[in-house]
Amino acid sequence: MEEQQIQFFKGLFGAKIQELMASNSSDPGICAALQELSDGEPMTQSARIAVEAGQEVFDSEEDDFGVTKEVSCDGFLIAATFHRTERLPIVARAFPGGYYTWLTEAFERADRHDARSAFAHWILVMDSANVVVHLTVTQRDKTKFKILAWDLLNPTEMKRIYGNDPRPSSVKAQWDL
Repeated sequence: MEEQQIQFFKGLFGAKIQELMASNSSDPGICAALQELSDGEPMTQSARIAVEAGQEVFDSEEDDFGVTKEVSCDGFLIAATFHRTERLPIVARAFPGGYYTWLTEAFERADRHDARSAFAHWILVMDSANVVVHLTVTQRDKTKFKILAWDLLNPTEMKRIYGNDPRPSSVKAQWDL
C-alpha cells in the first residue's frame, strides 16, 4: 500500500514540476532546479515524506490538522507540509507567523544539514474533494528563490516582496533573501 501512495505523490509532484517548467520555460535556471528536484532520490524522498505526513494527518481525529516532515538527500533539504481542512484561509493556520518566517527558520535548519544544500518545500492542502499542491525551491546558496509559492505569503509579506504588483510571477520571485 505504501508503495502505491509513494507512486501517487510522485505523479502529483511530477505534474506540478511539469506545470512549473512549462510556465517558466524561458528561464533555464528555474527549469534546471526543477529537473534536479524531479530526478531520482529527491523525488522519491519528497513522495516518501508526503506519505508519512499524510498518514499522520489522516490518523488524527482533528478536523483542521497539519504535519511537516523533513529529509536531507542529494544536496536538498526537502520538507513536506500536509494539511487537511475544510476551512479557508489555510495559510494563517499552517504558518501562523507567516510563510516567509517559516521559510527563514527552515533555511536555518537546512544550513545545519549542509550550507550548500538547496531547499524544496512541498505544501499539500486537502479538503474532502481536492488536493492543492504548492512548491517553493531555492538555489543552492539559498540567496534567491527559484520558485516561490507566493500565494502562501501573508499581505504584509506580499507588499514587502512585490510592492503593489497584484499578480507576481515566479520569475519575479527570484528576490534576494
